[in-house]
Amino acid sequence: DLFGSGSLSTGQLGYPKGTGASRFIQACDGSGLLYWDGENHRLMYVNMNGAGIEEVLYQGTDIVWNNVDAIATGWNHLAGVNTLWYLFQDKSDRRYLVFINTKHEVTEVRLLDSGLHIAKADIIAGNALTSYSIYEVDNNQLYIYSLDSGAEISVSSISGLPSGAQISYLSDIYFGGTFNYIVIGTQSGDDYTLYMYEIKGGQPFGEPVHVITGKGKVKEVRFAFQSELWSPNYYAFTIYAELYGNGPDFPY
Repeated sequence: DLFGSGSLSTGQLGYPKGTGASRFIQACDGSGLLYWDGENHRLMYVNMNGAGIEEVLYQGTDIVWNNVDAIATGWNHLAGVNTLWYLFQDKSDRRYLVFINTKHEVTEVRLLDSGLHIAKADIIAGNALTSYSIYEVDNNQLYIYSLDSGAEISVSSISGLPSGAQISYLSDIYFGGTFNYIVIGTQSGDDYTLYMYEIKGGQPFGEPVHVITGKGKVKEVRFAFQSELWSPNYYAFTIYAELYGNGPDFPY
């Protein structure tokens, strides 16, 4: 059961057994998930009980699933409109941005210009609630790609981030209306530092609200709320979002 039926979270996540799943899993419609089947090179949909698994069909010719692999995925809920996207890379290092609607249908395939930073960046992260965009880090520089226009801007300076620090991680984490931060991770040897920034205009704003340090290498940053009986909150994908104003809880 993907929802937990009111049970408390365990903090444990796993891939659907025997279905070629990967870590590129994305909430879709309030009752199911999208995931990239890396074994069979297919974009799949699984319902809330994990029983109904089907392929996301695509009749076009702009992308050939057998020739690509997923390298990132994200979801945007700006102004209550859901936009799901996957970023794929083929064997010639060309990258494709694929948009999927909440009916798990491919609505657009965008071959990215090789001159764009998103077409070569090694760190990719979506913005969920504050701008219609994707973050990317290319050559240790932060850029923002507009999902609407396809244009990019450079974030020239980030307050509180040491000059020359090696960026190793980036994400947008949020929990309903409680908080929403851009998290930038840096690495120096075996030491990591996480800087959490408020967001304004889709960009890191002001000094970091939280700074966390430790040993090792950061793989992922997530928020788990142990006492939330309806967690995760999928209402943002359904009509209840409009009726009751329910927003999303955290990245999927």
